[in-house]
Amino acid sequence: MNIKKLFSFSKKAKIFNLFDKAIETKSSEILLKALHFVFKEQIDLDYVNYFMRLLPEAWHEEHEEIINLIWLHNLNDDVFSDVLYLIAVNPETYRKYDDENESILRKCIHVLREINSEKSNLYIEKLKSLNNPNVYFALENYN
Repeated sequence: MNIKKLFSFSKKAKIFNLFDKAIETKSSEILLKALHFVFKEQIDLDYVNYFMRLLPEAWHEEHEEIINLIWLHNLNDDVFSDVLYLIAVNPETYRKYDDENESILRKCIHVLREINSEKSNLYIEKLKSLNNPNVYFALENYN
C-alpha cells in the first residue's frame, strides 16, 4: 500500500472511530467533529453504514448535513429510502429547525428522486399525496 492510500485509510479510520464514539455516547459534539472531517474527504460506499446508523437517531440534529453528504456524493442507495421518508414525514422529530421552505424535506425528496427505485418512487408518491407545496417545488426540477 502506498503512502497516499495509507494516509487516506488512516483518516477514514479516524472518522469511523469518531462516528462509533458519537453513536455509543450519543454525543452531538463528537458527531459534529466527525462530520467536520468528512466534509473534507472523498465520501464512498464505506460511509453508508454509518449514515444509516445516524439518520434515524433523534439524539442529534445533523440530519440535514448527513443528507447533504449522501446527495452530494451520489450515495443514491435504496437502503436510504425508508429513513429519508421517515425524516420527511416527521418534522417534529427530525426537522425541528426547518422553516417554511422545509429545506430538509426538499433534500429528502431530491435524494429519493436520485435513488429512483420502486420503493423511493412510492415514497415520493406518498409525499405528493400530502399536498405540501414544498414537495411539488422540489419535484419541479425533475419535470
